[in-house]
Amino acid sequence: MLNEQVPPPVTPRPSKPARTRNPGQDPPMPPTASPTYERLRHYISERMRMSHIYQPLMLMELLGH
Repeated sequence: MLNEQVPPPVTPRPSKPARTRNPGQDPPMPPTASPTYERLRHYISERMRMSHIYQPLMLMELLGH
């Protein structure tokens, strides 16, 4: 019992401070869209016709059922 080592107490890590933007700093760049997203966006905006079949299904899918 006397030779057992006791681990040090665990202290919680401090939370990260909120990131603030410097006034002279450029805004962050938006992430680039994936090719799959671009294909879907193009299909919806250019090729898809909102028929009575597509419209409810697409809305349900986009809204997560």
